[in-house]
Amino acid sequence: MPLEFLDTSGNYRLAIFSEMMNVIAGGGEDARALHQTLVSMMRRAFGKRCYVEIAAAGLPRGAYRITRAWREDDVEAVPNSSPWRANGVPVREGGVIAEILAQNRALAVNRLQVPDTDPAFPEIGRYRSVAAAPGAAGERANWVMIFDLHENAFTDEDVATLMLRVNLIGLALKNLDTIRELRSATAYIQAEVDRIADIQRALLPEIPDVIGLQIAGSWETFDRAGGDAYDYAQLPNGAWAFLISDASGHGPSAAVVSAVLNAILHTIPVVHGARIPEPAEVLAFANEQLADKQIGQSFVTAFLAVWHPRDRTITYARAGHPPAILRRKNQIQLLDAVGDLPLAIFNNTTYSQRTFVLEEDDVIVLFTDGIVEAFNDRDEMFGDDRLRAALLAADGDAATILASILTTQRQFLAGTRSRDDATMLVLKVMRAEIQKDEN
Repeated sequence: MPLEFLDTSGNYRLAIFSEMMNVIAGGGEDARALHQTLVSMMRRAFGKRCYVEIAAAGLPRGAYRITRAWREDDVEAVPNSSPWRANGVPVREGGVIAEILAQNRALAVNRLQVPDTDPAFPEIGRYRSVAAAPGAAGERANWVMIFDLHENAFTDEDVATLMLRVNLIGLALKNLDTIRELRSATAYIQAEVDRIADIQRALLPEIPDVIGLQIAGSWETFDRAGGDAYDYAQLPNGAWAFLISDASGHGPSAAVVSAVLNAILHTIPVVHGARIPEPAEVLAFANEQLADKQIGQSFVTAFLAVWHPRDRTITYARAGHPPAILRRKNQIQLLDAVGDLPLAIFNNTTYSQRTFVLEEDDVIVLFTDGIVEAFNDRDEMFGDDRLRAALLAADGDAATILASILTTQRQFLAGTRSRDDATMLVLKVMRAEIQKDEN
């Protein structure tokens, strides 16, 4: 048996209430325009009566402003100054309106007598009933009052309806203000993050002229700013330090931690003078600096390598970072002989290092986990095996090899956005005749 619905088509207030809900749901972002539309609809709901708005926020007890008095004959006895233009509207004290405000609740007075000495007599002296409710424009100290020329004009249901509508409109307007404030704050934060990202990009080093090596680097962030970084530092006797790091998390906080680590790297020549420092002691020094700063739950993984051109050796140390990959001829070797805790977890952490001799055309790839942990739209991870295969298939100088690997990864992702920062550094040992020509 089909449901038998109550016929509410004759309830004009319910129809107007539904209309108000639709306006609020799609009301846009102009709070004043929304307010005017909703006030007009509420006035329709209560018929041709005098609609009055009162603002008492920030005023002493018993004081108020009449910010609008819209009479039943459509005359604006008090021009519309509500609720955002109340400043400058005369302040009144005492009288019938002050007595209503003192009740601090929705109410009605059905035998209203306004003496000619009342400060609001010019606007409300002619009326014999009033219904009032606080909460206009989302503020408890703002009121809406409906005045009628006749006694006994309002019922309990009228008061409840007025309270509901006033507060519905008030909350809608307050939500718009909150949304506007949130968007303004978000825009400011995003602008600051963009500035951090710009600074971070500006701090990325230019490719240096290093004896015996070709170098290429790539840096991409998941957010505007990120925790990945790579950097170089020139050391005595033609040696160079190469760092790739990954601060935990994303965004500005990770970017700041990453910048601190890079700054520490550039103190190496100052601290150690003519002596070439060992990667393990540099990581230990960096760890102490970061751990002492107590950077919350953040930590940093890092791979640091020092290139010695005279004997063509490289010494590396790892702090929880993925091992670099060495390609020698058609073979892949992981630089994973050593590996210790990430930076900034514990004080007094020691780090190990390993030295080996490089050969002509050797290629070393340093990378962050965002390279291998990138997923395509089938939720497949690029992974270590695909990275190694891409390295074996790449040819040319360091920049060409880097571009080839990144192209392979992008083809695999097929437009899927990476979920993490992704950074890569490619070092290629130059052939003797090329090195001689460039020197």
